Amino acid sequence: MIHTFNKNNFREYCNRLAEKDIHLQAIIGQYGHPPMWQRPASFASLIHIILEQQVSLVSARAEAWRPYRSLATMLLWHHYIRTKGIEI
Repeated sequence: MIHTFNKNNFREYCNRLAEKDIHLQAIIGQYGHPPMWQRPASFASLIHIILEQQVSLVSARAEAWRPYRSLATMLLWHHYIRTKGIEI
């Protein structure tokens, strides 16, 4: 059986999920139910959703690597300064 949700049963389904996930339950308790976004049922909407997710993953990955890039830059400068005999 396929269950679909709409604006009439959206909160009910959110509550059912929250009963099974304490983190979601806490989020709904603190911030309320999420908005019910609607998109046309089309291939373009599917592509848009997939692209949003991929961009978010790429952004998250880039942010996760930022401290390592900073450390690598610092180590390279330290090496450069030492090899040139520069005193700080």
